[in-house]
Amino acid sequence: IDSMDISDILISAGNALFFIGSVIDCIVRYLDNDAPKAEDKIKKMEFSSSPFWLANALCFLVADIMRLAHLGKQKRKREKSCMLEQVGQPSEEFDTHIDPTESEHK
Repeated sequence: IDSMDISDILISAGNALFFIGSVIDCIVRYLDNDAPKAEDKIKKMEFSSSPFWLANALCFLVADIMRLAHLGKQKRKREKSCMLEQVGQPSEEFDTHIDPTESEHK
């Protein structure tokens, strides 16, 4: 499994956790309006969505870190291949410079 595949899985998991947390919050708000007597239970239920929000944030954070690491590796590979291509080709700087000892040996 590639790191990009793992980050895609984490993003999907984060979206699912976001949905679950949103549903819990909607249910709690609905119950809060309908049942003023059950305030203690509702207040406890309000915290039930917090682990989902935390896990959601962590999924997105780890996915972003993995994607940035992957992009950094790709950039280094491109730079390395570009440098290797340049090494194989003489540059103009070296063509215009004539070594005096080289002309004496000819």
